[in-house]
Amino acid sequence: TNEVNPLPEGGNKPPHQQRIFKQRLPIVCFDNADGVEGDHDNIFGIWSKNIMEQADTAVGVLLPKRQKCDRWYATRGTVNHVGEMGQWDEYIAKEVGATTDSSNEFSSYHLKVHVSGTLWDVSHHGPRPGKYIHKYGDAVRTFGKDVCLRQLAQGKRPPDLIVRSHVH
Repeated sequence: TNEVNPLPEGGNKPPHQQRIFKQRLPIVCFDNADGVEGDHDNIFGIWSKNIMEQADTAVGVLLPKRQKCDRWYATRGTVNHVGEMGQWDEYIAKEVGATTDSSNEFSSYHLKVHVSGTLWDVSHHGPRPGKYIHKYGDAVRTFGKDVCLRQLAQGKRPPDLIVRSHVH
């Protein structure tokens, strides 16, 4: 067995896991923001209005997951939740030891990351779905085309994967 990833008792790993472990591809994780709810808009349905308590709880939840990842990237999310400059997502990212870029910041509003030859384009917010039910898919398709075409127009490689968490 592999000491880092032992076989489950009484069985073998599925073929896709065997390929991953043979190649020893890095395990790369993304925390796509809004690690805290914050205290906004007179919200009353949260367990604590203390943002530091929320952030420290998020760190406690994420640390065991972080320890399994070779690289950990973090984005910044919604201002109402994480502060004007995304400071609470930045705090959480720093505490869990997120991978940094040349700016020495631990989180970013927009990430472009290479993972095993695959280019990821990651941000918290995505396209709005529109008003009409018959056009719901159009916004996502148009957004994806726009991201790719902008990169091509700049002579850059378009992303292989585009990740967004939600819209407002």
